[in-house]
Amino acid sequence: MRIIWINYRGNSNMNNWIEYSIQSELTDNGNKIYNFFYNDYQDLKSANIKLLELCRKMHFDLLISSYDDAVIYKETILEIKSHTYTLLICMDNLHAPFMHKKIASSFNLVWLTSFENKNLFVKWGCNNIIIQPFACNPNNYYPKLSSEVNAINFIGSPYGTRNNIINKLTENNFNFHLFNNKAFLQPQEKKEELNLKNKLSSFSKLIHFPLGRKLIYSKLLNSFNKESLLNPSNNLINYPSVSFEKMSEIFSSYKLSLNIIELRNTAILKRPILKLHLRTFEIPMSGGLMLTRRSKELEDYFEDGKEMIAYSNYDEMIDKSKYYLNCNEKERNTIKSNARKRSISDHTWSKRFEPIFKNL
Repeated sequence: MRIIWINYRGNSNMNNWIEYSIQSELTDNGNKIYNFFYNDYQDLKSANIKLLELCRKMHFDLLISSYDDAVIYKETILEIKSHTYTLLICMDNLHAPFMHKKIASSFNLVWLTSFENKNLFVKWGCNNIIIQPFACNPNNYYPKLSSEVNAINFIGSPYGTRNNIINKLTENNFNFHLFNNKAFLQPQEKKEELNLKNKLSSFSKLIHFPLGRKLIYSKLLNSFNKESLLNPSNNLINYPSVSFEKMSEIFSSYKLSLNIIELRNTAILKRPILKLHLRTFEIPMSGGLMLTRRSKELEDYFEDGKEMIAYSNYDEMIDKSKYYLNCNEKERNTIKSNARKRSISDHTWSKRFEPIFKNL
């Protein structure tokens, strides 16, 4: 399969994960991928003109994009669609569905990573929709044997009610290792990260759909919560952010790896909005023992107690953390091994693309 992938050239993990995780696996399986970095051009008009020229000249089988019409023009996709199959991946359709409102119907196939807002995409004229979660590359994420680290780890940004969850664990005397460069920003620094214009723009989009309004409400509610910032603790150690290569080593060597799926500030609600991020599949693929909020969707992918550890509330999270940090190493390793086997069987990117290629 010859694929042209609309991409952004950058140096951060956020920019490069698609190449490291998805594209490398597809390439290993015989697909040829050409990255079109739209920011290599002086403006978006030039980028769109060049994209059209490339697609006419090189005869790709598939174009993949996750961008909206502010980057790739609708007219560009419609012209390419006349001779090349087109796929839109909506990675954040759970909380940012309106990002793709104007352009989604232009694609042959729309891939939603969450099922909740499918009705909006149908309303916008998308007749060919597939719903699948993220996955993980087994060649880049795999168990790296080392002595066990007697702690819980989390790789990611501590924002919103993620801090509340981490605080609950450190308050109960669990050793917690956080891998992020911006863990201890002061409140005034956080306020400067987003200006008023961006906040109003985000608010105006969220208010138009039920889950968006729930996000607004939970943010307001959590702003009055004293635990919304990380509490200093002797049990909490903050390490710098790590490379992709280092992630699987951390996941596989720690006794427990925390997977926070409560979206933004919604952990403060009785019924949080749950989103399965990349680490939902990176932890088990790496042979890690995943500690995560119980989710009906997630239990379709991994079995609780055999391939992951799930909790429904903070009390259960504390009880299970205590048990699995102190149980026999063999019991932990059995779950870790099961998680890896299930991931290879069901949750690779190749598995996700099978129905895509079949649709094509």
